[in-house]
Amino acid sequence: MELNEENVSLRHVLDKLANMDDRIEEHFGGLTVEMSRLSAELKEEVEAIKTNLKSVEQSLQSAWDNINDLQEESKTHSDFKRTSQQTLDSYQEEINLLKRNSASAVIQNQQTEIQALQASLEKEKEKIIALENYSRRENLFALYEHSREKRRELF
Repeated sequence: MELNEENVSLRHVLDKLANMDDRIEEHFGGLTVEMSRLSAELKEEVEAIKTNLKSVEQSLQSAWDNINDLQEESKTHSDFKRTSQQTLDSYQEEINLLKRNSASAVIQNQQTEIQALQASLEKEKEKIIALENYSRRENLFALYEHSREKRRELF
């Protein structure tokens, strides 16, 4: 009986092992299905991430393109501003030079006019002096004539 009991125990152990084997296979089968499902889900998520990453890369490239365009535009504006400022500065220098030259010309014209007026004043002074001298001579002559007539009348 001992053998029989051993057989029964052994059978019982074997049954339990077979039962455990079946359950392990079931669980592994379930795990395999679950892993396949998770693997497929992971692949979908990876694909979604790749798509998002490509979209982000395109957006980033677009942003860099816009930044480069803006930098070029800014450089163009800066160059235009610098050129315009240089032109304005040269015009300002010309205006200042013209003002100085104009002021010099005005001063020179005024000095010429002053000299002409001084010369004219001198001529007028000479005329006045000549007229005064003439008037004195005439007055003296008239006095002389008058006094001569008075003396004639007295004699």
